[in-house]
Amino acid sequence: MGEYRKGDRVFIRDYPFGNPTNVSGIIVGILKSDVYNVKLESGYNEGRILPFKYWKLLTISEISENSCDSEE
Repeated sequence: MGEYRKGDRVFIRDYPFGNPTNVSGIIVGILKSDVYNVKLESGYNEGRILPFKYWKLLTISEISENSCDSEE
């Protein structure tokens, strides 16, 4: 499951493919059953706090680990 903490900067994933979007935010609260309150920093709902399930969130460190910039 998601192991996020308050203050983590996250990107919101799109549905159904799970790719990160340009919408980012900061986790401000943790609810039950792996739901997190995220204050959005960009996008249409900028400044609002919305709940997201763990599978809709992606941390910056996860993006850098899975980046396609590696030379093969």
